[in-house]
Amino acid sequence: MASNFPALYGASSANNMNGKTNTQVAARFMQLFDVSGTKTDAQVMAGVFAIYITNSTLSGSTGASKFGFNVSTSGTGAKYYNVGSAGSAIGLTNGASYTVLQLMQRANALAPYNSTVFNALNVIFDGINQKGDII
Repeated sequence: MASNFPALYGASSANNMNGKTNTQVAARFMQLFDVSGTKTDAQVMAGVFAIYITNSTLSGSTGASKFGFNVSTSGTGAKYYNVGSAGSAIGLTNGASYTVLQLMQRANALAPYNSTVFNALNVIFDGINQKGDII
């Protein structure tokens, strides 16, 4: 997480995951998820988890499939998602489709977020997470 998305999870970010254990990462996710109101940071982090766990090359395993995840060699990161009317707020084309990895890279490039970006990323990643990586 920290090396692939340094603005979001690197040493100088608000969510420093550099050198953290799985337990520590999970605890931080739960803190982000437990906020009142918009859960953008948790939505985006869930996107990172989906990219990793559904990609058998990255995770080194297909073990997540026994929990209902759709695992492949390219994973969720290679799946396309249409950003609808939220694209322009993050510098993308409204109504266009981008891979989940491209959207995560865009989220990383824009961190830290202003309120417009924060809200657009919540819409986008909530949509991705609702569509899901579960079979």
